[in-house]
Amino acid sequence: MPLSGGSAEPFGLWVNEFLLSPDGQWLVVWTQDAMLVSAPVAGGAVAQLGGGLAQSDQYAVSPDSRSVVYIAGDDATSRLVRVPIAGGEPVVLSPLPGDAMGVGSFAITPDSAYAVFTIEEPLRARGFSIASTPLDGGQPIMLWDEQQNGPASDWLSLSPDGQNVLFSADAANGIRQHFAVPVRGGPATAIGDPLAEPGRIVGAAVLGDQVLYAAQQSDDQSDELYRAPLSGGAALRLSGPRPFAGKLFFQVAPRSGQVVFAADLVTPGEVGLYSVPVAGGAATLLSAQIPPGASVEQFILSADQSLAVFAIYAGTRSGFAAIYAARLDGSQLWQVLGGGAIVEFRLLPDGRLLYQADADRDGITELFVTPLANQ
Repeated sequence: MPLSGGSAEPFGLWVNEFLLSPDGQWLVVWTQDAMLVSAPVAGGAVAQLGGGLAQSDQYAVSPDSRSVVYIAGDDATSRLVRVPIAGGEPVVLSPLPGDAMGVGSFAITPDSAYAVFTIEEPLRARGFSIASTPLDGGQPIMLWDEQQNGPASDWLSLSPDGQNVLFSADAANGIRQHFAVPVRGGPATAIGDPLAEPGRIVGAAVLGDQVLYAAQQSDDQSDELYRAPLSGGAALRLSGPRPFAGKLFFQVAPRSGQVVFAADLVTPGEVGLYSVPVAGGAATLLSAQIPPGASVEQFILSADQSLAVFAIYAGTRSGFAAIYAARLDGSQLWQVLGGGAIVEFRLLPDGRLLYQADADRDGITELFVTPLANQ
């Protein structure tokens, strides 16, 4: 359907999940019939992706919007596959030669040249190895071998320039921490401080020459936000001490020099949204006026990184209760959408909100578009 006008309109596909291509021209949808399909945003034929290969709901659109990469197969012998976004012949990108391997997770470099992925050898693995492969189907490269270097976790993050992949691992000496390794192969660099037992690393992002990550750096079982040099060195805590055990998730806003994070810093179980300077300093509460007892469940940043758009959960079982927008400096907060039963949401390149909801409560979720402007 054309995305014109300000009123909400149904898209017409029965969907479980969807992705919008970076150029805003394509929707890639995981349907309620467990099929991966694509369709032009402006309207047109729906294309089934993947040919006869088995599919999963783990998929991504390449940054150049030309390809869809997804995991195909079962847990023991899954493969990474690329297919043109408009439909066509799939290309198998993995695994490395040797025993049957399963792909765990993956990421695509910003230039759409490589995919980096975690792999597991089910009969031998204590954790995951990490490899990269050209999207044109060239020879994969082993970046971190868990048999030689120690088991890695099943997550990874790419630096903004796509030159390095960041991950956590229990190294051969048994110490758990972050590492960075070049996507095209090379030695690994230890990042930040080793974690205290039973510490864990939640996730990470790279901003210039700095790594931002959430981790249990101490033994109080609280996730906290840290910054450390990509070249190696000590970490600086950004989120401040936590008064109780809790979880934290975050995104980096490079243009504003801020890190936006969600955490229950005041009341256990009531997650608020905050921003804090990458350089360090006091955190600003962005979700001050949401209903009492509500929690921030998911958020995204606008293209110009001046706004955080977030969904709240208010104790119902029918999806998100409402969606809000807040300026990262804390100066404005407004409700964009209410009514509940909201399942997913994305921002279009023109700044409008594309969301998935069961608007008429008939058990079928549909896609809608609505303005994001302060109302």
